[in-house]
Amino acid sequence: MPVHERLYRRLPPEERTGRRFLPGVIASYAHRQTRRGKLYWGMVIVSWIPALGWIIALYTMSQGTELIPAGLQDAEHRDRVRALFLGPADTFFGHQLLLATFLAALTACPLISEDLRRHALALYFSRPTTAFHYVLGKWLAVMSSMLRVFALPTLALCIVAFSLVPRGAEFGWPIAARLFAAEAYASAVCATVALGVSAIGRSSRYSVVLWFVVSFFTHLASGLLIVATQEPEFAFVSFRDDLQLVAARILDLPPEAGAVEGPSPWVAFAISMAWCAGAVVLLASRTRSAERT
Repeated sequence: MPVHERLYRRLPPEERTGRRFLPGVIASYAHRQTRRGKLYWGMVIVSWIPALGWIIALYTMSQGTELIPAGLQDAEHRDRVRALFLGPADTFFGHQLLLATFLAALTACPLISEDLRRHALALYFSRPTTAFHYVLGKWLAVMSSMLRVFALPTLALCIVAFSLVPRGAEFGWPIAARLFAAEAYASAVCATVALGVSAIGRSSRYSVVLWFVVSFFTHLASGLLIVATQEPEFAFVSFRDDLQLVAARILDLPPEAGAVEGPSPWVAFAISMAWCAGAVVLLASRTRSAERT
């Protein structure tokens, strides 16, 4: 019996008849489909390394000298806290974005391609489920997996930083909120595009290869164009650089502080939205055709 049919029969009757939130039910399917092997848990461990490095650096600095001198005015104290937190924030986000590429390959790429290979869409759409419910459920599964991996190290980092820096929570919470917003944005874009790539082929391996083409080969092509033309504007070719440029704008980093030089963040945002629009078109065409049949 196919795995999707076994999972369906284990559901309570109220979930089978569609009286509950269908995207949430489909997301629970997807979580059970996702293989959480050694590679997945290895990436979970790796996601903590940048946060732990930042925590150790802050603790070391706090033991050697006072991080922020006492007696400063509120405006100057706020600027000191901002400079202390934003210094490694862009590099920290860059590490997480690189990890998001591999995590999306594990969690998103097999979801729809495996359903296509096993002809499971007929099972989904034989119930009171629409194409929108199906895609939204898969997207929620990928988003929740990625946010769990990224949000917990960031939360631990913020708690420790706020406790070590004088008045860190008072002046640092906007930076923490911006960092969480940048992570949510990058996770949403990666989840959408990776699911669109998953809808192209009927093999999870094929989908993983296509996803790495999108994430790594566009980055390589961007680097070659920048070296050949000496024009940093060609950074827009890189899918990951577009995300990092938008994240730098969300973090409100000054232009000279960003780890990536390139076009305007609005141009990078428009290109990222174009990637998402293409993925949505692929998902709609695949699922709507299966829903009609």
